[in-house]
Amino acid sequence: MNQSPSAEQIVCMKFDSFIKTCLRNELRNIEKYEKRLRSRELMISDFSLIDGKSDIAEIVIPDFIVKGLEISIKDPYLLEALQKLTARERELILLIHFTGFKPKDISEQMNVVERTIYNQHKKILIKLKKYMEEAND
Repeated sequence: MNQSPSAEQIVCMKFDSFIKTCLRNELRNIEKYEKRLRSRELMISDFSLIDGKSDIAEIVIPDFIVKGLEISIKDPYLLEALQKLTARERELILLIHFTGFKPKDISEQMNVVERTIYNQHKKILIKLKKYMEEAND
């Protein structure tokens, strides 16, 4: 004899189904996040301290460290202009242009709308251009 499930059993089955769906979605989000991190990983060989032309090791001291990434600027005018920016402005420019972060990723990290990142980026580039023109004059 086949009995139909009670109301309590039905609620338990719906709850189990809901929890499984939530876990699947969370797993998918975690996998996407890890994939994004792997795409930004750099190999140690990319940061060689040894110049291929000589046998002497050259130690490179980074000008900036952003999100754990060391950034060295070779152009003295650009370095001076970047130092004149505020810390937030400098971080935004370095993340976009020197580390390869996308504005969408930065907006998620800073909890702002992506359009805000684009607008700030545009204003900062104008400031940088002004600073560099002043330095060249």
